[in-house]
Amino acid sequence: MMGILLLPSASMEIISASRSAGTKIVEYIPWRVNPIPPMLRGMKRALAAIQRDLATNLREARANAGLSQEALALAAEVDRTYVSQIERGVGNPSIAVLVRLANKLAVDIVDMLRPR
Repeated sequence: MMGILLLPSASMEIISASRSAGTKIVEYIPWRVNPIPPMLRGMKRALAAIQRDLATNLREARANAGLSQEALALAAEVDRTYVSQIERGVGNPSIAVLVRLANKLAVDIVDMLRPR
């Protein structure tokens, strides 16, 4: 049985160990002290903006369709509180849930994610 042990340090070590043979093969892979590249640091803000836009677009589409949160949730087979969370920008729905909500509201999923 093979196991891999990741040890974080200035350089990352991957140790593959075979229990039956008792041998160890150590490979060194260079790694940064901070493995998060600068371009990924801004993604948190981008995600928050996407959630905010989704919340606004979902609320507007639901209101235009004349549905309550409960009616939309029942039609899309999700919990009412989950629809509320998405509309407040707290929930992080899967693509499957977004597709179900968009289909019930008769809008394109791209429009649900469009920036405001």
